[in-house]
Amino acid sequence: MLKNWINSSDGYHIGLLIAAALRYLAPEFINEGRLCWLRSPLYIVNNNNVEEYYFTDEEYNESKAKGTLSRAKGLGALSPEQARNSMFTEKYQRMDTIVPSPEGNILLEELMGKDVEPRREFVFNKIDFREIRE
Repeated sequence: MLKNWINSSDGYHIGLLIAAALRYLAPEFINEGRLCWLRSPLYIVNNNNVEEYYFTDEEYNESKAKGTLSRAKGLGALSPEQARNSMFTEKYQRMDTIVPSPEGNILLEELMGKDVEPRREFVFNKIDFREIRE
């Protein structure tokens, strides 16, 4: 459940907070597979007023997109029209169901729980601060 969120950025911290709250307040919501992630694009390529949307670095790097490139730093960086086109049209919509796993649930509870020690240990022992991503 957390594997993709830990290795990513762009709003995933908010997703983790929501998942932690739901795990505490309504665990059946997650266990029933009703928690979904509606992704916003990371890259927007404008070519003659036609926009193409890319949701991962790999997706963009594999494309042969031509035009003006914009890097969206999250949902707030999109205009209402871009949000509608990139997230609510069949061509671009990326909605992933968050599938719970026992390991993911344990990690979520450890890292987002009341006890600070597992979180501190994770931050200092498992995060490589030499790599900076924007």
